[in-house]
Amino acid sequence: MIRGDKDRSGEHRAGEPNIGKSSPEETISGIIKHVVFLNKETGWGVLRMKLADQRQATLVGPVGGVDAGETIEAQGKWVTNPRFGQQFDARVILPQGPATIAGLTRYLSSGAIHGVGTELAERIVEHFGEQSFHILSKEPKKLTKIRGIGKKTAKRIASSWSKAHAERQLLIQLYGMGIGPGLARRILARYGDSAPLVIKSNPYVLAEEVEGIGFLTADAMAMDLGIAPDSEFRIASGLIYSMRKAVEEGNTFLPKEKLLKRAKTILDVDEKIISSSLHDLLADSRLAMEGDAVYLPDLLRLEQVTAERFTALSTGTVVSDTTVSQEDTLLGELDAQQRKAVRVALSTGLVVVTGGPGTGKTTLVRQVCRLARARELRVLLCAPTGRAARRLQEATGRNAKTIHRLLEFDPASMSFGRNEDRPLKADLVVVDETSMVDLPLMASLLLALPKNAKLMLVGDADQLPPVGPGAVLRELVTSGHVPVVRLSHVYRQALKSLIVANAHRVNQGLLPAAGSDETAKDYFWIRREDPDELVETIMELVGTRIPARENVDPIEAIQVLTPMNKGPLGTAALNRRLQDLLNPSQIEVCKGEKTLRLGDRVMQIRNDYQKMVFNGEQGTIVSIDGSEEKLHVEFPDRMVEYDSNELDALVLAYASTIHKAQGSEFPVVVVVLHTQHYVMLRRNLLYTALTRGKELVVVVGNDRAMAIAVKNDRVDRRYCQLGMRLSRTP
Repeated sequence: MIRGDKDRSGEHRAGEPNIGKSSPEETISGIIKHVVFLNKETGWGVLRMKLADQRQATLVGPVGGVDAGETIEAQGKWVTNPRFGQQFDARVILPQGPATIAGLTRYLSSGAIHGVGTELAERIVEHFGEQSFHILSKEPKKLTKIRGIGKKTAKRIASSWSKAHAERQLLIQLYGMGIGPGLARRILARYGDSAPLVIKSNPYVLAEEVEGIGFLTADAMAMDLGIAPDSEFRIASGLIYSMRKAVEEGNTFLPKEKLLKRAKTILDVDEKIISSSLHDLLADSRLAMEGDAVYLPDLLRLEQVTAERFTALSTGTVVSDTTVSQEDTLLGELDAQQRKAVRVALSTGLVVVTGGPGTGKTTLVRQVCRLARARELRVLLCAPTGRAARRLQEATGRNAKTIHRLLEFDPASMSFGRNEDRPLKADLVVVDETSMVDLPLMASLLLALPKNAKLMLVGDADQLPPVGPGAVLRELVTSGHVPVVRLSHVYRQALKSLIVANAHRVNQGLLPAAGSDETAKDYFWIRREDPDELVETIMELVGTRIPARENVDPIEAIQVLTPMNKGPLGTAALNRRLQDLLNPSQIEVCKGEKTLRLGDRVMQIRNDYQKMVFNGEQGTIVSIDGSEEKLHVEFPDRMVEYDSNELDALVLAYASTIHKAQGSEFPVVVVVLHTQHYVMLRRNLLYTALTRGKELVVVVGNDRAMAIAVKNDRVDRRYCQLGMRLSRTP
């Protein structure tokens, strides 16, 4: 709801417990006098009603979808609230239809019935009076007695009436199960009239087929419906859920025993039952197995295809140094490693170029583009995120796109316009920030690559792996079966930056250097042991010290990075403080505990292929329409509208996790590093954080956390087999 919409009812609210004596469950019916309060996000609210025995009563519960003038039937208990007295706490509310002529007219003209506007609604009610509800429900053919309604129109009105009535009843039932309006309408959109049957017969199918409904939600619904804990539907859904969670963690497969143990933890049933269900899922091809590795079938296919395409690209003839040396005037001052990369990129089907900051990756790409143009080759540049693509474009002076845009993603069909049947028009495709590219996206790019085109993958293999499944760049670099050029020479100009120097020190297992007065002051280390003092230091740095020193807008230029979302030093807590500090705007929209304000910096936290906004993209809220409960976010290349049911896709972005910042670069970065983040402290995490800063990096934390991060070179294990496939693909 929009902040400022005061709740003046004085009644029990959602989330406020009813404390006191309660009666056994019963059913009541009556007419709604008025809706006192309604939370549009959850469907929970308070209403006054006149019962069948003429008593007045207050009802609390899932009242979304009903309105004044309607007759309802409610199942629940009478409770005595210590603050508000006796109330009926409804578990389920079933609408019985409008109870009065005025209520029926208002409902018919509300737009709920397709083809019926205000004028036609009034004619229907005027003609049939109190029998209108009966006519619409039982004898719709009689509607043809009204001027302007023929047989087709009567049939359409009757169908729409029946559908709307069924939908409202289902919505109310779903609200009673704790499902909000957004998810309830997704269920309706997916299953239509068969939704009640689907839910009653197997609610677990919702977890597989309806976005936003996971296994745990479906499991709670199943328990309410009395479905047994060892139901075959439940066990199968729990296994698939376990597999999908593993994919969300970055794995492409799980060893069989690990999958069974995960599922047992979730399902709490005998492992023999789970193993039997796994056998059935494999037989039905809902899961796939190769050796001891269990996959989602699509990921197995994509991993196989990716390995085959990379192997095919890796074959070719390398031209001699003399061929390239004839074009020295175009190559500039490239070192031996860079010249090798150019030679391989322009002669073989595939080259992987990896290196840390300051090693000349961007210079190399720029020179490859120049040389390719001299040879009249068609070159396409792309990167996984909008920020990375814009940076690539600025560095090369050539057009660069996100991979999704390059492949012409169509949100309507959820597919790419560029594919095997309609490949890209290119002789050379260059991908920057390849460390961020997951297996499915890389597979799509490979499938769209023309038969004789070359592919150049550029990235830093020492950074964090992608958010999605797989670790493509890391596996390519370590496989030993594709051409890899490692750029290790750090150029003198880059070494003047403490950011670059310290990133390389961390990558080598050394503590960052503080620098001297003669060294460029673009890196600072501020020690704070106490978490509360650390937070106050961050507020001071972001609010006053850095903006004064660098002459920058803190909202636009400063990015706070922290390893985790939760805890006093996590993104959620820091964002609340930073929002109040930097943007105390009074124009705001609320969703649950989340408050978004006009002017806030926000981040999309899941891929939205309809809006073409992707996980990790940042924008600014530029308008909030309180009456429509909508807001607009300006991203660097487009404006996107969100309604109140879509706000869970946005979070504040003054502070971000280091993982979410991968592939992005910011003028100023403030890194939070404390032993509270112990479980996350890794060398590649700190390395990635340092390399996000372009002009200034300030690390705030304690010595022990810094030492742990630098020392811990363990890379989190991802279950992927791309590298192994490369070694065995003929």
